[in-house]
Amino acid sequence: MNRRDFMASAGVLMVPGALKLPAVPGAEPAQSAGEDLSGIWDFRFDPNDQGEAQRWQEDSGKSGWDRSPVPISFNVVFPHERWYSGAAWYRTQFEAPRLEPGERLQVRFLSVALRARVWVNGLFVGEHLFPYSAFTLDITHAIRPGQTNHLVVRADNRILRRAIPDLHDHGWWNFGGILREVYLQRRPVIDLEDVLIHTELPGAAGASDRHAAAAGKKGWRLRFQLNFRNCGPSRYLPFHMAVEDASGQVLWQKASQQVLVKGTTRSGGGGAFTNITPWSPEHPALYTLVVRGPSGTEHRTRFGFRQIGVRGSEILLNGEPVHLRGINRHEMYPGRGMTLTAAEDRKDLEDIKALGCNFVRLCHYQQHPRVYDLADELGLLLWSEIPAWQSSRLTLSDPEVWRVYGAPQLREMILQNRNHPSVIIWSVANEVPSDTTAVRDYIDRATAYVKEIDPSRLVTFASDRHLQDICYGAVDVIATNEYFGWYYGKMSDVGPLLDNLHRKWPQKPIVVSEFGAGCALGRKPSALPARAFDYSEDYQVELLRSHLGQILAPERSGYVAGSTIWVYNDFPDPARIAPSQPPGHPFVNLKGLVTQHRQKKRAYAAVQKIYRAHAAREKQQAEKNGSQRLERNARSPA
Repeated sequence: MNRRDFMASAGVLMVPGALKLPAVPGAEPAQSAGEDLSGIWDFRFDPNDQGEAQRWQEDSGKSGWDRSPVPISFNVVFPHERWYSGAAWYRTQFEAPRLEPGERLQVRFLSVALRARVWVNGLFVGEHLFPYSAFTLDITHAIRPGQTNHLVVRADNRILRRAIPDLHDHGWWNFGGILREVYLQRRPVIDLEDVLIHTELPGAAGASDRHAAAAGKKGWRLRFQLNFRNCGPSRYLPFHMAVEDASGQVLWQKASQQVLVKGTTRSGGGGAFTNITPWSPEHPALYTLVVRGPSGTEHRTRFGFRQIGVRGSEILLNGEPVHLRGINRHEMYPGRGMTLTAAEDRKDLEDIKALGCNFVRLCHYQQHPRVYDLADELGLLLWSEIPAWQSSRLTLSDPEVWRVYGAPQLREMILQNRNHPSVIIWSVANEVPSDTTAVRDYIDRATAYVKEIDPSRLVTFASDRHLQDICYGAVDVIATNEYFGWYYGKMSDVGPLLDNLHRKWPQKPIVVSEFGAGCALGRKPSALPARAFDYSEDYQVELLRSHLGQILAPERSGYVAGSTIWVYNDFPDPARIAPSQPPGHPFVNLKGLVTQHRQKKRAYAAVQKIYRAHAAREKQQAEKNGSQRLERNARSPA
């Protein structure tokens, strides 16, 4: 692409406020990770919650302290404390650099469950109330430059009565502690703290400009917003910006001067691109916005040209209908809990892609940042959700819960993942009492709040109330969890439910967000006592074939926009106890297509065959539609 392909009339690095994107300050910094503090830390349990009163944050002795690797849950490291729920303490040392005037030192945690309080050299530097999102604390005022410094963390995994999650949350193991990496980050005086990138295909559903370009010649609009922080005096500085493709070829570049006042300066720019490869599951084309500042500083943000929207009962990707062939995924692995390796995350997503999926529901919490990166690379659409899992009506209607745990948790999830082209759906809850007016108020409020922050994506929640649900009015997609043929009803009840939902909500797409059956690897059918669950591989295959046959039926293709099987992998679940569980599988949800150790059950191959066949039919139909459009265009007068 040459310079003329980028329509510079919109301007680049304009005055603050000129870019019409949501003004959302306070995003988590996206710069390079920094110094990894992972390793062996001091550790001790605090079952009586006495540590803070006894000044453990200032303790430098060895008495009472054990050793634990970081990151990983203390419920995994100490098997005898598998069920532990309470406070636990971590501490380590680091060497603090000598900072130049205006520089800052920060510590960044990718996940501490469920809540964290943090001290440096005995000084309290901050806390965080959400288990699965990252947070950054400025520790400049607390460090001893050029010396050894002490970092202390109090993690608490007690589930609270009025919070998100609340006491109704028992759907997966309550892993506590420092679950993901910890980084020490040195920030320059002039810091590009946050970048927001927005792409639009004019005329596509969800785009602000409804005037479509000529067929076959649609251009993409790119808009970006840069939030600078200057901890020194106001300065007039040069910056260089570029857009690169995946090979590193520069498609556009511009040098500019910018006045950065002390504090925060918001700038931005935008324009139109042609000859772009849109991001899609079939072609996950990625580009990079590069911002280079003085002294060789460089900030790189990867993105894709991608548009998501709805048109009536269809979901549109880049202006064309898309069917979501999906599966749910829990971030868990035996012996490590929720602390997976990069190789394990990649293997999971590659296996999901090989299954024939183009969509993954990340249930029921924000997963490791690299999961979103991998989805961008592999071409997997994502549903990202906060852990409002079966939260009570009283919790969701409590204004203090919304203020402290609801809105901030949604905000963090969105701000930390909003540049990923893979993310197409934000979810505000799962299986809440959505047949009540109190929860309808929550869904309405949460949906409006999400759209205020990010109007470019779809919003929903997963419902298990079927036709009794009264909360679907606000959301973009009807997402229904159903377990016909397992917990209740007959396998054949799926189709009638979908038809009735469509009759009730004819202008909304429907996604079956959960369905499945438990299965113990290698288990054969046998005579079962009354009301017992059939955990055989035969039954799991039969149920999934039946459900997918009804979901993917051609007569429902106009309004059933997707399916997400429950679940990719078996995972630890404290609610799974005898007598309903098969022998040898206590406390494990067995609905996975693979085991906890990722051994494939027969259902994996059965689903793969169905999903791949559906994808082939969709591709054939898309090629046919494309040929028909070309013929129509050829017959049209010039």
